Amino acid sequence: MSTFGKQSVYNTNRKVIFDLIRKNAPILRTEIKKISNIRLATITEITKKLLDEGLIVEVSKSDNNTHKTKLLALNSSQFYAMSADIQAKRVLILLTDTAFNIIYQIEKSIKKTDTPNQIIDMMFEGIDEIFNLFKEKHIIGIGISFTGMIDREKCVILASSQLQGWVNIPIKEIVQSRYQLPVFIDDSTPLNLLAERLDEDIAKCNDIIYVQIGAGIGTAIMSDGRFVRGHLGLAGELGHSVVSQGGKPCPCGNYGCLRTIATSEEIVNRVIESLESGTYSIIYEMVDGDLSKVDIHSILSAAEQNDKIALNITDEISHYLGIALANCINILNPKMLIFGGEMFERSDYMLEPIQHVIAKNILPQFAPEIVYRKAHFAEIGGAIGAAALVFEEYFLQIV
Repeated sequence: MSTFGKQSVYNTNRKVIFDLIRKNAPILRTEIKKISNIRLATITEITKKLLDEGLIVEVSKSDNNTHKTKLLALNSSQFYAMSADIQAKRVLILLTDTAFNIIYQIEKSIKKTDTPNQIIDMMFEGIDEIFNLFKEKHIIGIGISFTGMIDREKCVILASSQLQGWVNIPIKEIVQSRYQLPVFIDDSTPLNLLAERLDEDIAKCNDIIYVQIGAGIGTAIMSDGRFVRGHLGLAGELGHSVVSQGGKPCPCGNYGCLRTIATSEEIVNRVIESLESGTYSIIYEMVDGDLSKVDIHSILSAAEQNDKIALNITDEISHYLGIALANCINILNPKMLIFGGEMFERSDYMLEPIQHVIAKNILPQFAPEIVYRKAHFAEIGGAIGAAALVFEEYFLQIV
């Protein structure tokens, strides 16, 4: 074998070994051999090199208090990620370690009138605060989760239906020029799914639809363990599927899109209109007559108490969402469907009626096979996913 060929094999083995340690730590060298089929001598050689470089560490495990076994783990004290999740109502900034423990977090509220520059400045204030507090930490990069359309190749925000003015914003260039660190960006929905896959059971599933419903509606699609991005990288815009011909106008320019019916904002607006017309609802009492306090959580709480207004609206929403998701399932044949976003953060109420509509409208062969899950990370999923993106990209480059 040529020198180039040997180096190529060595680099491949090194990456495999490092990834196994990172994702399965603490792990024995013999366990690495069993999983990878790499020779134990090669594993010993490569792990010694990784130890010398400070990328991994040995940890001891005592057996019956007599024998200590040496296991391998990532040197987590050497690597930290900064992440920011920009949503319709807030920007959340996290500092996490490689185990995704949150070392510090900052949340800043966003107003509808805030410009992109104002929101970016909020993010910078949070990032600056964390850098000042944790100067000793080795922060390897910054991940950004954004709710909108993104050109991932150029790292430019193309548009957002939830935030005004975000058109062709070169976000990577802006952030990287300020902090001189690697910057990675993606849409919040696939990043939420990336966060969910930190769970061992979900990581084993390779065909998943993640639907995020809140101020907008997004979908992340994973097929055979890979994200489905589409030709322009914009696959998953479930909110812009037309479900009501001649319906309300959508910011995208179309009429009757799902997001004009089933987002939290639209649901809240419809409830407020009913209350203002004089229709009775316990929601009015729940907010002490202050209609500005009506939100998706109070509406779902009222539905759980059989409030007529809340039930009528949630039944209709369940129908439209169920039909839209059933169409996705019939096309993509996923094994798992995960529900995330504001609509599912505090209540499970919508899960059963949506699943009921789905079951009635998918191929009968699919129904018993689908696993339904509620998102674990809820409102911090985008930021956790952005941190995971930083680690994935960083370790891909250095190993």
